[in-house]
Amino acid sequence: MALAKPRFYQIRVTLLDVDPPIWRRLTLSSETTLGQLHGILQVAMGWFDRHLHLFKADNGALYGPADVDDDLMKVKDEDSVTLGRVLRKPKQTLRYEYDFGDGWAHEILLEKSLPLVGDAPVPSCEKAVGACPPEDVGGPPGYARLLEILRDPKHPDYASMLEWLGGEPLDPTFVDLDEVNGILSDFDREDRDESVLEDLIDDIRETLSAQGIDSEEAVTEAVREIMEQQQRQPLFDDFHGLSPERTHSLLYETLDAPWITWSYRSPYIEGTPIIRLLKPLVAELAERDIKLTPKGNLPLAMVKQMMTGVELAHDPLSHLRGSVRSEEDINPVHIARILAQLAGLFDLKKTKMSLNKKWQRELEKSGWDPLYGALFQCMLRDFNWSYVAGQEEATGIQTTGPFLLWLLHLYGDQWRPSSFYEEAQLQAFPVLLEEVEATPYRKMGEAVKELILLRPLPLFEWFGLIEMRPLPDASEPTFRSHYELKATPLLENMIDWS
Repeated sequence: MALAKPRFYQIRVTLLDVDPPIWRRLTLSSETTLGQLHGILQVAMGWFDRHLHLFKADNGALYGPADVDDDLMKVKDEDSVTLGRVLRKPKQTLRYEYDFGDGWAHEILLEKSLPLVGDAPVPSCEKAVGACPPEDVGGPPGYARLLEILRDPKHPDYASMLEWLGGEPLDPTFVDLDEVNGILSDFDREDRDESVLEDLIDDIRETLSAQGIDSEEAVTEAVREIMEQQQRQPLFDDFHGLSPERTHSLLYETLDAPWITWSYRSPYIEGTPIIRLLKPLVAELAERDIKLTPKGNLPLAMVKQMMTGVELAHDPLSHLRGSVRSEEDINPVHIARILAQLAGLFDLKKTKMSLNKKWQRELEKSGWDPLYGALFQCMLRDFNWSYVAGQEEATGIQTTGPFLLWLLHLYGDQWRPSSFYEEAQLQAFPVLLEEVEATPYRKMGEAVKELILLRPLPLFEWFGLIEMRPLPDASEPTFRSHYELKATPLLENMIDWS
């Protein structure tokens, strides 16, 4: 059975049995058929589609072109099955074989599966390592021999190999990523726009004909221009002025979105909770290594020192804990330590923690701004937000989290109840309801709002992007309490929404 809803997939495609490594990281929709995936792989890897191919699922099922003789191998039509049907969860793999003579085998690994927001993503190659081997080189052994010969201009076969390559030496490391994505963009556009073109083409042809323009190229280009204009049109209701194109870019390319400029230089950074939490730890490590507990946590004395002078309105789940017995009992300290570790601030050797020498020099030279930037990027890109409040995985809360930054940019100039942002998030992305189970004590909508209060909002507070405080009429603060919040000047310093 296929997935109930389309998903945003990130896959890693590795060409097996070659050295140096050759692999691609792709993003695409789970609704991509294996037939479409074949075309995407040919472009991304650099093949020329001159030979036969097959897909093999982990249950042994084979998929290939509809015209393959399947009496013996029982090959199913690759256009009849989607990627989401054969790769259902991260770490699952699919095998792709191309050119049965040369025997090029590819492993397709599902790295991420996220809720899909808006239209299906254009297939994109996010990273490419290693040039594609030449066709008909003889598979992995032949490619290895080719590289060996090309490394030695005195080899007796060097001249003939160079001639076979067309006279140009082969750079095994070069991949033109812009060219790959340009082809993928056109490939996908033709596939997605076909049905829309059929609906609009008669009206467009009639309009252009009245203007004396009769070429089919002009008709097709006019329709595509209309479609692209629609994608750029702001959506003022649910998405508060963001176009579909910008919404997709904000969620899936947050740190690389072309319309957003990030800056990590601000006089407000040194006073943020995340930096104030880490300052005592960095100061201690500058003097000596710290011995960790058997579980790998910071010693309790260090934890208490880090919390000295740091006031936070919102520490999720702190009301459930008794006395502080370890780092894990103080959520802000624990998360700050994890993020700093992800950013490479520490070196760990068994049970000892030391300050990374490069970071020590950087802090002495440039202050806290570069570290803040590294921590923030790790928070958005690498850190699993479910650690903030260990309940449902609910990856959609993290995927759509950057939308809250946009809302804060628009409405954060004054105190507003956290429910304002929780409801706006859910209104824009009702797909979040599918990730959280209702209980006898809470409805799904309330569960999603609770997770927004527990995860992105405290993270943004710890990074000094918002201020939070219990509403005046709130009872003793708990994680179910109502809060109000507003943006800090740092938020506008850091993000330029051009």
